[in-house]
Amino acid sequence: MLKKTIASMCIGYLILYTSISTGFSYNTQVKSVVNNSAWDSNNIAYKLNTLAESRYYLDEVEKKMIESLVGLENHTRADSDRDDKQVLDEKYFLDYELNMKMFTLRDIGKHVEVWVANDLSYSVGDLRNSDSISDEQVNRMKIHFEEIIYPSLTEKKIIKFHNGENSWLIKEGWLPEGYYTANTDESRLTILVDNIKDEQYYNEDQSIFIPGYHWNLLGKYIDRDIIIINSRDWDKLLDSIYLPTLAEAASKLLENDQESK
Repeated sequence: MLKKTIASMCIGYLILYTSISTGFSYNTQVKSVVNNSAWDSNNIAYKLNTLAESRYYLDEVEKKMIESLVGLENHTRADSDRDDKQVLDEKYFLDYELNMKMFTLRDIGKHVEVWVANDLSYSVGDLRNSDSISDEQVNRMKIHFEEIIYPSLTEKKIIKFHNGENSWLIKEGWLPEGYYTANTDESRLTILVDNIKDEQYYNEDQSIFIPGYHWNLLGKYIDRDIIIINSRDWDKLLDSIYLPTLAEAASKLLENDQESK
């Protein structure tokens, strides 16, 4: 169950923390990293992970997360027509702004899960249609990971992905026991497909956009190995941009994971 008894205390903590802030803005820091890293997923990950080495930054992270979690029960699932999509499960995950966002598990393999955000729309007033990801596209990403990426990652070492058992969100009581634990004994990489709020998200005339990246910080709080992939223009960019980005991010994620052990 979600924490209810300490919600008011957390809100008070947030008000106090905000009142003594020295002007550091979590969203400003993260947006600066994402919007200035463009096509290089390794660069984005490096900068985000470097930010996470700061204790002050981590304090801001947890403040931002508590703010999102306190209001979690008031969050509503975005309206979406999923009549033609395979729906296996739905769970909240953290987006890069550390807001809780609902994702649907659209495909699952032996070593990977592909989740797609229920809400792939743009900001209020933006006339673009919401992004759309087909079952066939999701399946292609799963197969590419299982048949191409995973074998290349395991050539020299055995991989054991995190399975959600040590999630900070669960240990702190914000989410039910086992919320992020894989449904079977197999450990899997988690792919989150989302409409990343980069420069092109806010202005379609901008050429800069973020294809995807990994962020170790999400693994700390969720205890899953997570890669975020952009939902934009999959009809045009799945093979040329997103699948290579997935391979590069997966390799770097495992490299960073090994260095942290």
